[in-house]
Amino acid sequence: LQATNGSPGARLSLGIALSAAGHYDEAIREFQTVLLVNRSLYAVARIGYAYGAKGDREAAQSILDRLNRAFAQMAAVDWSYRALVYAGMGDKERALACLENAAAKREGDMLFMGVEPAYAGLRSDPRFTAIRASLKLP
Repeated sequence: LQATNGSPGARLSLGIALSAAGHYDEAIREFQTVLLVNRSLYAVARIGYAYGAKGDREAAQSILDRLNRAFAQMAAVDWSYRALVYAGMGDKERALACLENAAAKREGDMLFMGVEPAYAGLRSDPRFTAIRASLKLP
């Protein structure tokens, strides 16, 4: 799969699909292309997830550090973006803690947590189920 001259939204969607299919290097390229057009922290978080999922914990941690620095300069803190990176790294405990914070803050991305491919490894955890229930998600 390859997007040529696609919109950032199309490239982002393609990157998500590539990540879900385990094509992490291709996904990272798509997300990086999005970053050339806009400074989407969501795309940065997706890169972190892909690095973590492909086993490059050092690169994933670097992305997490980048997100933390960006959020330190902003009024808003997006816990669901951090959760993506931790999920990719296989750090279920931290991913769930971030999701709990995101739920408490009623972050918009939480609406998709039940279908987010990055959280497939978390769905069987009782904490994940409790978060979904607290948000009244199916």
